[in-house]
Amino acid sequence: MNDDLNVKKITAEVIADFAKTITSNIWSAIKKLAKDLKNKDEINTGYAFEEYLQTSYSKYSKMKTLLYRHEPKDLYSFYECIGVKFNNHSIDTHSVKNITAIGHNIIITGTGGIGKSTMMKHFFF
Repeated sequence: MNDDLNVKKITAEVIADFAKTITSNIWSAIKKLAKDLKNKDEINTGYAFEEYLQTSYSKYSKMKTLLYRHEPKDLYSFYECIGVKFNNHSIDTHSVKNITAIGHNIIITGTGGIGKSTMMKHFFF
């Protein structure tokens, strides 16, 4: 009789552990699904990138230069759009669309200090 109680007790413990594991797995799957749906919704509404864009704007909208060494200045207080040449044609750099109209794999070259990196910051805005 004692063996019969031990078998029933062990069986009950095994079933309880199995139920806990199944419940935990189901709950984890539901939480993951809810998180994925929330993330997709944030991406679709554009909210997911809002903090990134705000942080990037504050980081790249001001910069130090050789002329303004001690305090960052607003990019557009000194930036002038430079001309880019492609096949002996001058391309307007007021909009990145003018550059990407040429192609999506572009290498911009020039001597140091002519404004290549600053132009990339301009394109970001």
